[in-house]
Amino acid sequence: MPLPSKIRENKTANYLLYYIVPFTAAFLVLQFLIYHPFAENNKSFIWDLDGLNQHYPALVYYSRRLRDLLEGKGFPMVDFSIGMGFDTLTTLNYYAIGDPLTLLSVFGKAGSMEVIYRFLILFRIYLSGISFILYCIYRKKESFPSVVSALIYIFCGYVLFAGVRHPYFTNPFIYLPLLFIGIEFILRKQKPYLFIIMTFISALSNFYFFYMITIILVVYGVIRFYHIYYYSSKESASLLPIHSSGQDTPPAVSYTTESAALKGERNGSFWKSLIKTALRAGIFYLLGILMSGIILLPVIAAFFNNGRLNSGYHVNLLHYSLGYYAMLTGSFLAPNITPGFWNQCSFASVIPIAVFVVFRRKKYRELKLFFVLGTVCLMVPFIGYAMNGFSYVANRWMFGYCFLTAYLFAAVYEDIFRLNKTDKALLGIGTLIFGALGLLKPNGYVLYSFLILCVTTICILLLNTYKVSVHLQRAVVFILIFCNLGVNGYLTYSSKFGNYVEEFVDAGSADKTILNSAVGMIPAIQDTSFYRVETYGDKPLNEALTLNFHDVSGYYSIMDKRVSEYMKGLELLSQKAAYRFDNLDYRTVLSTLAGVKYLVTSNKSTAPYGYDLIKRQQIDGKSYYLFENQYALSLGYTYGQYITRDEYEKLSPLQKQEIMLKAVVLEKPLDYLKETKITEAAEDNSALKQSWFSSEELPVTLTCGEGMTLNGEYIDITDPGAKLTIQFNGLADSETYLGLEGFHINDTDYYAVNFKIKGEKEAAKLINVRSDRNNAYFGKEDYLINLGYGRSPMKYCELSFPQTGRFHISSIKVFGLPMNNYVQQVSERKKGELYHVNVQKNHVTGTAEVLKDSFICLTVPYSKGWRAYVNGVKTTPLQANVMYLALPVRAGTNEIELYYETPFLKAGAAVSVTGWFLFLCLILYDRIKRGKRGKI
Repeated sequence: MPLPSKIRENKTANYLLYYIVPFTAAFLVLQFLIYHPFAENNKSFIWDLDGLNQHYPALVYYSRRLRDLLEGKGFPMVDFSIGMGFDTLTTLNYYAIGDPLTLLSVFGKAGSMEVIYRFLILFRIYLSGISFILYCIYRKKESFPSVVSALIYIFCGYVLFAGVRHPYFTNPFIYLPLLFIGIEFILRKQKPYLFIIMTFISALSNFYFFYMITIILVVYGVIRFYHIYYYSSKESASLLPIHSSGQDTPPAVSYTTESAALKGERNGSFWKSLIKTALRAGIFYLLGILMSGIILLPVIAAFFNNGRLNSGYHVNLLHYSLGYYAMLTGSFLAPNITPGFWNQCSFASVIPIAVFVVFRRKKYRELKLFFVLGTVCLMVPFIGYAMNGFSYVANRWMFGYCFLTAYLFAAVYEDIFRLNKTDKALLGIGTLIFGALGLLKPNGYVLYSFLILCVTTICILLLNTYKVSVHLQRAVVFILIFCNLGVNGYLTYSSKFGNYVEEFVDAGSADKTILNSAVGMIPAIQDTSFYRVETYGDKPLNEALTLNFHDVSGYYSIMDKRVSEYMKGLELLSQKAAYRFDNLDYRTVLSTLAGVKYLVTSNKSTAPYGYDLIKRQQIDGKSYYLFENQYALSLGYTYGQYITRDEYEKLSPLQKQEIMLKAVVLEKPLDYLKETKITEAAEDNSALKQSWFSSEELPVTLTCGEGMTLNGEYIDITDPGAKLTIQFNGLADSETYLGLEGFHINDTDYYAVNFKIKGEKEAAKLINVRSDRNNAYFGKEDYLINLGYGRSPMKYCELSFPQTGRFHISSIKVFGLPMNNYVQQVSERKKGELYHVNVQKNHVTGTAEVLKDSFICLTVPYSKGWRAYVNGVKTTPLQANVMYLALPVRAGTNEIELYYETPFLKAGAAVSVTGWFLFLCLILYDRIKRGKRGKI
């Protein structure tokens, strides 16, 4: 039955009917099958690691702030619930701010955020398919191959793995096809608006992926320009295919003639045309960047000040291991198989057949080049290193390769059913060879994928041999792909197979998981002053985002390098990566200097010196304790002397900790007060120690347990769980520290090992040691571990080795830090401390009364975004104690005011206004130009 004439003549209705509606229907059914294991196992889409610790808290926080903004409460540019007071925009851009889709979180409220979180993941995947279909429409691909290729695109292994693990990793799947269309417009001298807008959105959403997208766009643009310049005289330059009418089935495509502009471009030399096109594309690209400047400029500035840069990560950039290449072939189709480095393929079994056709037909020379280039890039570590911002090897640019493989099928679909006898024979042989290569690393999933490939190949060969209707042909292909993708997804997630679903939080339990931990004690704190809370126990990270309190932890991909330098210089055990610290290791001095007033813990023995128990509570059958620091400092406290950073860096980690109780550390000498020269205070270490420091190094005796041998600086472990006992005569009324220097696993095959350290007190701690091949390695190989405070002397501790191997430790030392001077030293800092502290959005005020000229150190992470006023006079904030902020103050009463503005925000806003103005001028110019043409 013919379609009504109105529908036949309406292109939009045609595209909806033949492309969007079938895809939507297939998506709804397929996503239900693929993600059914989550419902089957009562699991949410929140990954138990970064999902619960980063993505979910960031979305909850952003949702709350968006509602505040709509209610006229403003938006904070700095927030003390983000780390210790990090920039809101630059810290959370990576997770939420800037992504247009996360604006939908404004509709989420308490108890419904998990639903919003899940919806956004599925919605991103759906939009990725729509975006892919639009590209296929532009390239004049018929509806059926476009729809099934879109399904292949959005349910590939990379999306199955990363789409739920890191929700925003799906965003490039949405942006890339639309940017490709935009590039096509520019190559054919059509309107650049789509390219400009998508560049703007991509840059706004996530600078990290925008960098990768940019490189892919350059490669795509150059190759497509070459192809259009030399080979596309028969191609259409129109945006959409023109369908013949009178059909119920997806209509055939007829082509328009090439644009006059494109013909004119071809009259010049290739290189001249290429340069002109590149300049034109570059201008429009820069325009999109300018429009995004209000977010992009501050984020870029923060990125280049990130503690994650220059990590010391080491890996062979010329080639991967043999195991990687052995796994690569099998992982191309098999679920739950990956050679590592984010190489997640698991494509539908029709893809190798499409690749085969590409290499058997000369007309697909362009696709052949794309595929060879993309595959080679997966085989060279340097590409993964460069595409990941030269930080570590990770093929997170896989979204580009996934697009390519899916599009291959759409492009060659008709030719798959035009195989000659030679093609059929080679296809059969190729299938067997593919299976043999995959079995180099035999695995049940590889066998499954090979069987599916065999079934698919047989069906394709039969469809080539026997004449069947188009409907039957498409039905067979659809069933093959639909079942293949559905089973791939089920095998990936199902608890009976890949069991990926086990890594996700139980449905409806995200908020409960956060509250049913030590932080569940925080509502019991009745205190209106500004304070920080240190936590210990079974807790996720970044919970301050959801519970809105002030923490001393942070886990964010972009974190100021000063914070990382502070933690690393003190050899803090709790610094797990350059972008993550869990607490301050409950060191009495550091916690007090950070403004910690309360400790919530699941273990009473972790309480530092001077902490009184004020509440015990049972949460979900487990005991938690709330302690108050009796010597807590305010947000700001004063120093009468300072040392320079150079002097500070000459000290041991424990001495650095001690000196910050006596003198503020400044980056360079000032005329304001006389610099204190610690190294000139004594002629030898003994006198230096007596003058400034209380800590003592204690003699140790090492006793090896069974399955352990000491060989110089190496410890050989033959039995998992072997223990090294470290004996010493501790000091009374002191904190005891274990120092491990040169502790690394670089000589082993391990990427990371968690060693357990346990003292006489019941609390045990884990030492997270990463090899220099681990992408989270940041050069840390020295650890100073707080074994806790004790009134009586400690006698020993035990270091457990959970795995066999040869581990390197240059030295093992034990230190005692007496607390006899601590109270007096804190009292000195309290003289002139900040009172009447008022912390509001982007604004901090307080009063300090000092007896003499001093420096007031505020436990606010230093940033150039802070403006300071002392008694109304603008004062330049100083970087102090490595990561904090200090101000010089005169004797008497000092009114302190701090105002925060995201660095480069105003400059970025000016850039954005300029960009949008130029964009509007471009549109106006184009309309005027078209108007003149119309008159002519």
